[in-house]
Amino acid sequence: MLPLPEVRVFEMRLGGGGSGGPGSGLPDPGPGFSWSVAPAGAAGDLTPLTVLRIPFLEETGLVRAGFSSRLGGESREPWASLNLGFFVGDDLPAVAANRRRLFNGAGLDAGRAVGALQVHGSHVTRIGTAEAGRGALDPNSLVPDTDGLITDAPGLTLTIGCADCLALYFVDPVHRAVGLSHAGWRGTASDIAARTLDAMGESFGTVPSEVRAAVSPGIGGCCYEVDDAVWRAFQPEETPLLAGAFRPAPTREGQPHWMLDLGRANRVRLEEAGVPSANILVSPLCTACHPGVFFSHRRDQGRTGRMLAFLSILENGCGMGGLRP
Repeated sequence: MLPLPEVRVFEMRLGGGGSGGPGSGLPDPGPGFSWSVAPAGAAGDLTPLTVLRIPFLEETGLVRAGFSSRLGGESREPWASLNLGFFVGDDLPAVAANRRRLFNGAGLDAGRAVGALQVHGSHVTRIGTAEAGRGALDPNSLVPDTDGLITDAPGLTLTIGCADCLALYFVDPVHRAVGLSHAGWRGTASDIAARTLDAMGESFGTVPSEVRAAVSPGIGGCCYEVDDAVWRAFQPEETPLLAGAFRPAPTREGQPHWMLDLGRANRVRLEEAGVPSANILVSPLCTACHPGVFFSHRRDQGRTGRMLAFLSILENGCGMGGLRP
């Protein structure tokens, strides 16, 4: 196993699979994930910048990968404090300042980050150096109408905004390419996981069996109640394994309701697309269950901020070759 890429700003406080520790206020990140917290004093009077890192992906030696929390920014309630969403009612200067703090803290160049205008679809866009900086700090320059980004350009950082929906990470260490996609229930039902892998295959020669994939925190099956129209959109009769991502919700009058486990559903999608089970990591963290750590659109009834998933190919990344299940 190669050593993790060095990030000088962050101080690793918590290991993957470990608990937050007494008084930390951070939940157990689960195996393959770890919390990174800014060193004391680095954030001035602000809450320390706290980011969920993904050693499961970073140990390839090819990428830097993470998922922001709500901690460490300048936004006021109800977006306190590290809101990274442009379109939620927060002051845009505060959002831009928060984004700069995240990029700087993670050792990334905002001028080489790329964001998408997400529409809960399944379109995937290839990103090159010409798109560097689009949507990083200015909402007017977001890549339009796409929910998946792929690249093989070292130094570019792909970003996806989330607040209950999932971010899907794809790392191809053989062809030195990556993808990052936004998967709410609509994206999951339309199989954005497979569409992202298909796009990577067409663009870079990616083979799903050689990919390492991760699924970010998102609203869990404990908290995500959906109606029967969502159940039907997944066509569980045609894909029986997807039926396991649903369980009946408490009885209601009228149409049945379901509790949907999006993480499990996306694991099924990834496995069906050819990614070995051992090469898939799903975060156990529910955004709705941890109000002090994550924003949640469902829990906060729409008046809330956004986290940001990020994935970047290191300019000096060496990769590991094929990954064995």
